[in-house]
Amino acid sequence: NSTNNKVYCANYYTNNVTVIDGATNQVITTISVGGYPYALVWNSTNNKVYCANSRSANVTVIDGETNQVIATITVGIEPRALVWNSTNNKVYCANYGSDNVSVIDGATNQVIATIPVGDYPRALVWNSTNNKVYCANYYSDNVSVIDGATNQVITTIQVGDEPLAFAWNSIENRTYVANFGSSTISVIRDVMSGIEEYFIPDVKPFTSEIYPNPANSFFVIRSSLPVKEIEIFDVSGKLIKEITFSSKEPKISLKGIKTGIYLLKIKVENKEFTEKLIIR
Repeated sequence: NSTNNKVYCANYYTNNVTVIDGATNQVITTISVGGYPYALVWNSTNNKVYCANSRSANVTVIDGETNQVIATITVGIEPRALVWNSTNNKVYCANYGSDNVSVIDGATNQVIATIPVGDYPRALVWNSTNNKVYCANYYSDNVSVIDGATNQVITTIQVGDEPLAFAWNSIENRTYVANFGSSTISVIRDVMSGIEEYFIPDVKPFTSEIYPNPANSFFVIRSSLPVKEIEIFDVSGKLIKEITFSSKEPKISLKGIKTGIYLLKIKVENKEFTEKLIIR
């Protein structure tokens, strides 16, 4: 809350919201809300904080000045995400359990529309350039695009498996979708004539395992991608050893390297990763 310089924290298991002073980092107060608060959003026009309570199927409205609860709004089942549209002063609430989005008037705190979307809506983001709301539907693997003025679904876009989170790039007018189930990112480009959607190609999840660790005379890296180069640094940042190869399970000798803690820089394809290695 930049008006009153406050930070709000939704406490899932204790059914309350902690209010923190942005200047002193001290807790000002704790506000009781509904069951299992899951998401928060601040409305700067009316200085209100909205809290989605996932187990009580409602949204608590908090006055940003007084820290008092001023309304409780019934929405769909298991609300899990909120976003505020400053152009039309609307708050959107994704209801995970009822497959819809509740639209709340920011001035009156009344639900003005309920929009059917895909299965288990999990995340929301608002595009202020074109006044559109994107809703990630976790189990139907798609994104519903909602017109911020009319509250109508414009289109539905297939993305990766189990979309879970969004980020909007205002400079390029692109929306990024994190797909939990497929370990990919979908990029949605909004153009004047409509919606164009494409994927970042070949986004592969990388996993690695170092064993034994702690190591003695050697260690092995088991990698999901071919390892091209390994650099071993000591704790001062000095390069101790550099090895190049192309293998998913290289074995590296530690001959001549003293006991201690080391940092490994692992290079695979065009990426670099770091791991800690202990030598005994």
